[in-house]
Amino acid sequence: MRPPLTRFRRASAARRMRGIATVLIMLLVGLGLTAAVLGTVAYIRGNQSQDISSHAQAQAQAKAWTGAEIVLQYLQSLNTTQMTNLRAKAIGTQLNFSGNGVAGITATLAAVDNTAQSLTFNITGTTASGSRAEATSTLAVVYGAGTGTGTGSGGSSGGAAGTCGAQPKASTVFRGSVSISGGQSAFVSGENYADIAVDGNLTIANASQAIISGCTKGDITLSGGGIDANATLSSQNGTITINSMSTPTNATLWARAVNIGNSGNGTYAAIKAGAYLSNVIVSGATVGTAPVGGRLLTAGAGPSLPWVTGYVIPWNTGKLLITMTDGAQHLIDMTKVSINSDTGAVSGALAASTKVNTAGTSAAPDAFRLQSTSIAGGSVDIYTLTVAQLWGYGVNVQGYSGTYTNVLAAGNFKIVTGNITNLTGGNEMWAPAGGCSSATNCWNFPEVSGTGRLAGTIFYGSGKTALSGTRPNVLISQANTTPGLPGAPFCDTRTDSIDVTSYKPLANYIFFFDSSGNPRLTIQNVKTSSGTAIDRTDINLKTVDLPLPTVSPQLRQISGMDFMACNNQSASNMYNDALACFRNATTSSGWDLTGITKFPPGIAFFEGPLRINGVSGSQTLYNTFLATGAVNLTSAGHGPLVAPNLANPLSAVCDGNFYPGNLCNKTTTPSTLVTWTDSAGTVHNGLPLANVAVGSNQGMTSSGWTITGSVILGGSLDTSGALTTINGALTVGSNTTSGTNITAGGIKVDTSKLTADQGFQPGTSCGTTTPAQPMRIRWARYL
Repeated sequence: MRPPLTRFRRASAARRMRGIATVLIMLLVGLGLTAAVLGTVAYIRGNQSQDISSHAQAQAQAKAWTGAEIVLQYLQSLNTTQMTNLRAKAIGTQLNFSGNGVAGITATLAAVDNTAQSLTFNITGTTASGSRAEATSTLAVVYGAGTGTGTGSGGSSGGAAGTCGAQPKASTVFRGSVSISGGQSAFVSGENYADIAVDGNLTIANASQAIISGCTKGDITLSGGGIDANATLSSQNGTITINSMSTPTNATLWARAVNIGNSGNGTYAAIKAGAYLSNVIVSGATVGTAPVGGRLLTAGAGPSLPWVTGYVIPWNTGKLLITMTDGAQHLIDMTKVSINSDTGAVSGALAASTKVNTAGTSAAPDAFRLQSTSIAGGSVDIYTLTVAQLWGYGVNVQGYSGTYTNVLAAGNFKIVTGNITNLTGGNEMWAPAGGCSSATNCWNFPEVSGTGRLAGTIFYGSGKTALSGTRPNVLISQANTTPGLPGAPFCDTRTDSIDVTSYKPLANYIFFFDSSGNPRLTIQNVKTSSGTAIDRTDINLKTVDLPLPTVSPQLRQISGMDFMACNNQSASNMYNDALACFRNATTSSGWDLTGITKFPPGIAFFEGPLRINGVSGSQTLYNTFLATGAVNLTSAGHGPLVAPNLANPLSAVCDGNFYPGNLCNKTTTPSTLVTWTDSAGTVHNGLPLANVAVGSNQGMTSSGWTITGSVILGGSLDTSGALTTINGALTVGSNTTSGTNITAGGIKVDTSKLTADQGFQPGTSCGTTTPAQPMRIRWARYL
């Protein structure tokens, strides 16, 4: 019997429902598994991202600390002036980094505390910039000097400015061009200094008998005078041109270019010129330029003979001046760096560098290569000379029969005739006076007696005919032959500025004007021979020792002993005014010390200009004269001016009726000078300020004076009349670049007889007697 239809339909629906449930169960299980897998993947990827982020953050922190160390080294390389300039920078100023391993590091000036003498930089390290793993870390780092205070210029310690000292860069430094047109000028330094350093051009005219050596930044032109025997005359950026001069003996000339006219023979140790003007390359980027001495790598040198471009293997001697793209200049001591002889790569330069200007903030690169783009100078033009080393890019000998031991021509070599021992040429040799009737019969060629190698060939005659063959002892077409170039000398004309006002605490006699313009005097650190102090302040020079006759003298005599007098009047004659020259001083005209009859030894400070117009009896003045205005030493009758420390015998300063107590040590017999100690613990005799005879914020005019002691001028020097002799160092233009014209009479500067301690000049920033330590990191924190 057929079952009912309704029961059949119910059974079929149930079976269908069971099929759907199975599918749903399977789907849910699949979804669960998918979710589990995706969750696991997300968890793993999350951990991986966290690991990457942690690693990137650690790298960023490492870069920040690397930046902190680089900034520290940069700050430690700055001198006082450069540090002052940095402190004056606007907040937000960013330092420029260059070198390997500095990508992703920035340093921004965040704060300056002049009271605490600290600088704060925000230093940021960034890694994986632009990627998912990019990370940054910023440190706030406070830098300041370590324990101890008060380094003077040159790292010396002491009390007030002037109690610490530094040796000058040369016996004579001119911050400006110099012209010597007459007289018998001479600059003698002995073994302790270079003779002269000129921040400009040097011109010696034919009327001058000046004998000179040293260096300039600019051109040197000699039409008279001469060069010291066995001395060097160099120009950092210019040409040495010699039209005529006295015959030199074993002199050395070094410049961008040298041109010696047909002015007679002479012997030279070396004549050299030229450098490879190169880009300084760090990690493929140009960070600066430098005139480089060295030789080109043969691989890649070019573009053809003679070589100009390519990577340079620098010499491991002398100094290399690098100018960074922001204008900062660093002098690298090439004897203290590592140089790869295969690639020319330089490393370890940061520790061997010194910043030598105030422009820019970028530090010297620690590792770099040098890529030549052109030749800086290099021409050497001479006539008939005797030269041990003749070196340049283009060497041209126009005279006959000279003697040349080693000829090094990185480019072309042109010579009439001459006797050469060794020759190395980077291209051709041309004998324009030469001729040949056959390959074996030639005349008017230079003779090479030793070894000759040329990268190119030989030409002769005015038509520059190629020689068939070669000359005796000369090999031609020698691949990869080059002597390189000598590079450029560095002329160090750096000076500290002078502000004599900072030396007032050490002055024994302070001449100044009150608010009404009245002249006044303060005496300090002065004692009588019995040890009694005579210090007094604010003496009114308008009224002191008046009216006449003076009944109880307060200044012309002290304790019954002559102390101070002028106008050719005796200090003991109470009926005449012996202080008129001091009374008549005004703020506009300054101090006119006419007819000095008595002036006590020691350091004298003058507010305004100072004129010394005659010294009675040609007596010696044992003084340091400091003036905020110009100093005029006239030709009126006078004796010598001697700085207190250089008095001989010293009793003239320390054992008279009055003596400067801050300069003399009276605990010894005989009296000696006080001492000071530099930062290395070395003890020196005599306060450096008392080594100075004249110090002026402006300039000096002198006629016929003999000055023993250093002369430091913020402005110009003018000499006229009789010869001015300075037995000490001379600095001109330390505050303002000033041209100097030396005319009839001339000037003689001689430091050869100074002891090492007498050569010290006063430092510009002294503190306590505890030597200051280098800049260090005081503290740092993450931002």
